Amino acid sequence: MKKILYSLVLFTSVLSLISCGSDELTDSRITQYVTISLKAGQIYTLPVGTTYQDPGFTATQGTSDVTSSVKVDGTVDGLKVGYYPVIYSAVNPDGFSNSVTRMVFVYNPKVTVDLSGVYKVQTGSYRNYGGTITRFNDQDVTLTQIAAGVFSISDWFGGYYDKFKGYGSSYAMSGYMSLGTDNSISGLYGLVSSWGDSYDSVSGSYDPVTGTITLDVAYAGKMTFHLILNK
Repeated sequence: MKKILYSLVLFTSVLSLISCGSDELTDSRITQYVTISLKAGQIYTLPVGTTYQDPGFTATQGTSDVTSSVKVDGTVDGLKVGYYPVIYSAVNPDGFSNSVTRMVFVYNPKVTVDLSGVYKVQTGSYRNYGGTITRFNDQDVTLTQIAAGVFSISDWFGGYYDKFKGYGSSYAMSGYMSLGTDNSISGLYGLVSSWGDSYDSVSGSYDPVTGTITLDVAYAGKMTFHLILNK
């Protein structure tokens, strides 16, 4: 009888410990992230030669104004055409962080060519993967002007993964490009949402006579996308 009673006490103690441990691992708290809103929008354009002045922002946590707790990182060189990210971040009392990025583009007002439109990938385009050439064509690439000489591009890959391989739109590398007064093209920004990476480098040019855009986009340290685009 004593052995049975001892066993019952031990079993009850074990159940009690398991129950306590389970309660300790359960965290039912509700945390409120800091919400950051950018005045003048996420994309901000600045003529080259001028000084950047932050348009401002607000931050709230629930109904409380916590704008003063936001940390701002990033500098903008108003003397050089390019892309400059300005990051706004904040941490709530529970230690959870949130951030937003303002995309600042410094542009050259002297560039008057507007490349906006839907382009087709032309014959002669290819992906070079360590010497293995895969040719593709007829995919759509859309360019949209956001400032003089600055354009968004729907896919730096020219539709290779999205459409040619059929992976879907999350495998397109959307981004931004810059057109110079000499019709040279350079990359400003690119991102593949599914892989979370960007290009290694971009070089290219625009031919105003034929309306052709030629791009060479290096990616992942081992491949290059050679794109010939025309409307």
